Amino acid sequence: MRRQRERGEESHTTQSGRRRRAPDSPGGRGATLARVSSPQVPPQKPLDVDGVQSVLIGTVLWVVAFFVLLFFRDDLAESGRTWWLWTALAGAGLGLIGFEYTRRRRDAIARVRRYQEEHPGDAA
Repeated sequence: MRRQRERGEESHTTQSGRRRRAPDSPGGRGATLARVSSPQVPPQKPLDVDGVQSVLIGTVLWVVAFFVLLFFRDDLAESGRTWWLWTALAGAGLGLIGFEYTRRRRDAIARVRRYQEEHPGDAA
């Protein structure tokens, strides 16, 4: 073991109590695998998603849920689940706020990009 430490090799104890070299040490079994390089993946450009379509779809689904639940209002009242109706309405209302927010954000990003294209040397 002293020789292993002098050579810079590490070891660890197995379950049976025997010592063996660590797989990632220079003389270990995994040494050849460490030298194999994985294929290089070119860097990916992030998706240009503004969120408007996602929020709009979610809002439409909340509105549909509200009108579907509206038909079952009496059954919901009997079972004490009228909160489902109001949850769908709240989801639709928050979706409208989110739609306006994402629409304004998308428009602001487009304005900045147009400005940068028209004035390439300026920092916005």
